[in-house]
Amino acid sequence: MAITLTAEDARDLQAGHTINVITEDGTEVVLGPENAGDYALETATGPYTPSKARTFTAEQLNTAANRAANEILEAIDAPEEGVRDALNLQVNATAYFLEHPDATLADAITANYSERPETVLAWAAS
Repeated sequence: MAITLTAEDARDLQAGHTINVITEDGTEVVLGPENAGDYALETATGPYTPSKARTFTAEQLNTAANRAANEILEAIDAPEEGVRDALNLQVNATAYFLEHPDATLADAITANYSERPETVLAWAAS
């Protein structure tokens, strides 16, 4: 059963949202990522092919970011201050922003460090 998607429907579906659509025979269908493969989906420009983009948990992203930071620091033989502090702050802020998308850098620092944001930023800038 074919369903023609508007550009907006295709974006919403790609983003993981459910959408209400009408099939060729007039049946209303609630379409989402879990059942999209059950239908022949088309757009104005041709067949709709959802992205095969991978998703990751916050823990997986944090683990990868920490590994990358550690390997970079080791590769450049970074001193104990400055770039090391900046990379660690970047990893911590990234993890915090994943869970709190509207937070500020000061919020992330406060949540991850016992020192004031100005102090942590001074470490990173040294």
